[in-house]
Amino acid sequence: MKIGIIIHTNTNHTLEVANELKTVLSKNHEVHIDKVTSLNEKESQNGNVELKDIPSIKSYDYLIFGAPINGFALTKTMVAYLKQLENIKPIKAMVYVTHFFPGKGLGGKQGIDQFYKMLNTKNMLITSAAVVPWTFGKRKAITNLLHQFKQLIDE
Repeated sequence: MKIGIIIHTNTNHTLEVANELKTVLSKNHEVHIDKVTSLNEKESQNGNVELKDIPSIKSYDYLIFGAPINGFALTKTMVAYLKQLENIKPIKAMVYVTHFFPGKGLGGKQGIDQFYKMLNTKNMLITSAAVVPWTFGKRKAITNLLHQFKQLIDE
């Protein structure tokens, strides 16, 4: 199966998780990491998003989206990317967010909810979601995410 991991990252925390996912999933699948970027990351925090790198998702059989939380929501860059996606054939997807605070509150759950709302309108069925807090419990959260995502993809 060809899997696309589509991420936006500000501090490389989201990329770190993507790299671990790629390592685990590459044993049985072809896995690619594609980054979404904007021309000016600082402007994108103010809402003026002009996308620079816009990964295509058409060649993938399964998608994983990852993004950090910024201001208790997905980054403006990821939101702009998701808005411009075209509806495609029905496809399964998984999502994860990284954020500073422990637990799922203070932005984590809100980011997952944003992913669900935006991707459901694009004909994607989200099969799993995870929040990775970057302060307390990071390693356990990443280990759980890797196990959960691998198990569902390998079914």
